[in-house]
Amino acid sequence: SDNHPSYLKFVEKEKDYFSSPKFESDKKFWENYINDLPEAIPFKEIYSKKTCKSKRFKKEIPLSTEIKDFCSRNKVSPFDFFITAYSIYLYKAQSKTDFTIGTPLLNRKNFVDKDTFGMFVSTAPLKIHIENDQSIKDFIKNVSLSLMGIMRHESYPYNAIMEYIHSKYSSTTNLFDTIISFQNIEPDSENIDCDFDSEWFEPGNQQSSMEMHITNYKGDGNYTVALDYNVDL
Repeated sequence: SDNHPSYLKFVEKEKDYFSSPKFESDKKFWENYINDLPEAIPFKEIYSKKTCKSKRFKKEIPLSTEIKDFCSRNKVSPFDFFITAYSIYLYKAQSKTDFTIGTPLLNRKNFVDKDTFGMFVSTAPLKIHIENDQSIKDFIKNVSLSLMGIMRHESYPYNAIMEYIHSKYSSTTNLFDTIISFQNIEPDSENIDCDFDSEWFEPGNQQSSMEMHITNYKGDGNYTVALDYNVDL
């Protein structure tokens, strides 16, 4: 509309990015970041995964207020908290201290991007390292720093990361087999003058073995967890 910026301007900005010093800086970061990337954790032997068909388990989280209070006291984000909790689960389930989780990044860097209708999101691999004698608070701080690190370079496309992997290694495996996302979308009452409901329907198919999505579509501060899992596994 006339009141909102055009997505075409973002496309033009993306083209300029590929010939910019920022692109070269992001490229150097990601190539260094994935040189010692740990393995992607498969939930079961990959040969038993015959299709991409998936199902969803969904449940409201009863401790939303306590989680937000914990994050406020420790100066971390709710996303840091949920990545930490999910990582501890993976550590206990798989007995691995180093692994990779995929995470979507919004890639909207300013108010103009946030006011533009269109596709901005990208996906990035997040390295996780767990030490057995580490406290929860120390671990969540490390997760927060790691997440901030990759967010500084979130413009770099995932397909460029994979092209580098394929050129350097013989493996064509994806960098992660599990994904976690945090979607805290809240309605803008100033721009929406009608009643509505928001719902994210399960896709029914996915490439990864398991995905954990934390959502708050109602704007009431209560989190819902959706676990999308491959039915073969």
